[in-house]
Amino acid sequence: MGEQPFIKFYPSDFLGGTSGLSPAERGVYITLLCLIYEANSPIQRDDGRLARCCGAPKAAFIRILDGLVSQGKITQDGDMISNRRAEKAIVDRTNRTQNATHAAKQRWDAQTEKTVTKQRPNHAPAMPEQCADVCQPEPEPELDKEREPKGSLSSVDDVAIAFADYNFLAEDIGLPVARVLTKTRRASLRARLSEAGGIEGWRAALAKARASPLCNGDNQKGWKADLDFLLQQKSFTRLMEGSYDLRNRNEHKRPSQGHQNGADPTLERLARLAGVVQAPSDGGF
Repeated sequence: MGEQPFIKFYPSDFLGGTSGLSPAERGVYITLLCLIYEANSPIQRDDGRLARCCGAPKAAFIRILDGLVSQGKITQDGDMISNRRAEKAIVDRTNRTQNATHAAKQRWDAQTEKTVTKQRPNHAPAMPEQCADVCQPEPEPELDKEREPKGSLSSVDDVAIAFADYNFLAEDIGLPVARVLTKTRRASLRARLSEAGGIEGWRAALAKARASPLCNGDNQKGWKADLDFLLQQKSFTRLMEGSYDLRNRNEHKRPSQGHQNGADPTLERLARLAGVVQAPSDGGF
């Protein structure tokens, strides 16, 4: 794909400009910005492809994108979408690159001329003194020394995508929505992504949470899993190993004995493992 340019990212501007957006809207917005910067131009509005890039259901993605367009965060011209600030930054970046290329060519030409001059016979006329400054290499532009700043958006942030993935699930099935991606949550998400083998493994874990009766409130207290529960290493491991699966509940279900309320002992055990209810004081699991 050639050069992978970085962009200057101003956290205060981004946080201020997105303060009214939901976590899901922020996730889609920042992903679209990354795709625009990566393409170095406006991108085609292909809702199916872009929804997959954002890790969102197509219907939810269309609703969010239309909202971003109506708010002026994303611009749309025909079937192409872009962002005004991104377009300006892309033009500025292109101009800087062209200027740096031109300056490098001038330095090369000047160095070549200097080498040829040194190789001329001693009796060759000296270069006029007033031309000396013209033939000297120009100072190297600051762009050549620029390095990718901390917090750059040169690639899509998997942690932010995983955070948005959870909130899409939460909004879809009624789990508690996570409002803030704190430092603690970011560190835990990064650890769980590593354990799961990346974003696809994280999405597989979310699919298991979607199918789990326990995680969806099928327990005595109506408790539902939230992001912090899924980010706990013990909870995440049990989820991936199938401890909260529907099949475990059905395969091991037996008629209740000694339980006056007729509760399923296996479900009670899973609830206690998840920290939903306390174990009975008279023994049990």
